[in-house]
Order: sequence, then structure tokens, then C-alpha cells
Amino acid sequence: MPKRLEGELLDEYFQALRQALTKNRPDIDEAAVEAAWRPLYHLAWADFYRFLKGWSPGHWKIHGYSERIAREVIQAIK
Repeated sequence: MPKRLEGELLDEYFQALRQALTKNRPDIDEAAVEAAWRPLYHLAWADFYRFLKGWSPGHWKIHGYSERIAREVIQAIK
């Protein structure tokens, strides 16, 4: 996935999540969920990538985007 699409796709994901929470769990503050979860996206993607590398090393989702995100996360936590 090109970097330029990342924000757009995350926006779409969180919009759908907010709508689902509003409909199904109005007791949950959807803005707070987004504020807590959005910054974790790269960490979650890097963990997904780690799983794929071990489970299916030839998987189609193992590509430059995933590798770049994993490198960035590793650098950030060093």
C-alpha cells in the first residue's frame, strides 16, 4: 500500500468504527477509542507482519510497505 493511502484508509476505518460504536455501544466514547487506537496502527501492522513472516513467508501481504512499517516501529522502540 502506498504511504499516501494510509491516512485515507485509516480515516475510513475509524469512521466505520465510530458508526458501529454509536449504533451498537453508545456507552463507549468513540472519540476516545480512536484517540487511543490510531497511534497504535504502525505497531499493530508490524505485529501482523511479524506473524505473517512466521506463518506464511510467501504471503502476498509481505511487501515493501509492511517491511518499511516494521523498520520504523523497531527504530521507534529502540
